[in-house]
Amino acid sequence: MNSYVEATAHNLGVSLNELGEHSTARALRDDALTRQRTALGSDHPHTLATTRALRWTLDQLGKRPSEPQRSPRWRRAWDRR
Repeated sequence: MNSYVEATAHNLGVSLNELGEHSTARALRDDALTRQRTALGSDHPHTLATTRALRWTLDQLGKRPSEPQRSPRWRRAWDRR
């Protein structure tokens, strides 16, 4: 995943959330997060930013999944607002 794709996915997710399309934003962010974890690793700054964005989207949907144990850096990103 290159930086243009990451930036585009992030910006599209922001726009979808602003339009109230939280379910679509979630699907986009879930896909981006899976790709980033594979390509960059769970502790990469871009992956952590997508993690925070996904958390916000899930909050908008009223869903807060319990996540498996991750690194302290990942946990801080997940917990940060």
